[in-house]
Amino acid sequence: MRFVRKKLIQLVVVLLCVTFLSFLLISLLPGDPATKLCAGAGGQECVDQKRAELHLDDPLPVRYVRWLGDAATGDLGASARNQQPVWEALKQRVPVTIELLLYSQFMALVIAVPLGLLAAQRAGGILDRVSTTVLFGLLAVPSFMLALLLIYIFPVKLGWFQATGYTKFTDNPLESLGSLFLPAVSLAAAEMAVYMRLLRTDMIATLQEDYITMAKAKGMPPRRVLLRHAFKPSSF
Repeated sequence: MRFVRKKLIQLVVVLLCVTFLSFLLISLLPGDPATKLCAGAGGQECVDQKRAELHLDDPLPVRYVRWLGDAATGDLGASARNQQPVWEALKQRVPVTIELLLYSQFMALVIAVPLGLLAAQRAGGILDRVSTTVLFGLLAVPSFMLALLLIYIFPVKLGWFQATGYTKFTDNPLESLGSLFLPAVSLAAAEMAVYMRLLRTDMIATLQEDYITMAKAKGMPPRRVLLRHAFKPSSF
């Protein structure tokens, strides 16, 4: 309980620091938010009304405390773009985000774990060098740039998959996975390199342990030694 209490206190402090700094940075941006919200309509009357609604004339600490109190009670306000309540927008987007997160992580692990095992088993070999080069190349490419490249190659040039749109998983699981395939690949590419290198490095160290040598001396098959005796501790 003491450990949990300590972590919760740290979490609260971090959240306060992050939200305050974000609030501060947004306030320091050039331009007047009220003027931008009233662009093209309403004139000065609209600007004054927006400044009053958003309490922009109050000091920054006062505005932050007011925002913090509203957020703590579940009032996250409305979108400045379409006036949609933030909670409603979150309800629409969080399920899609979670599905995309799980899909991309599953994809990254399915590719990174076998590659990490094979690369560690033959460290310094052709597969190890090629996979490391390719995955580090993917790690160097920003996700949004990779996403644009994938859209250009597959939907535009080859006519595979869809560049826009989303199908709910509950409506059609296969179509849902297909609609999220390219975004999942974009997110999984960098994770593959991280997971593969972490597993490979730890596996190489584990394969040098005495109990691995003992297992090999007992005549255990290499696959069993690799998966049962080396992979289990390294997978953590």
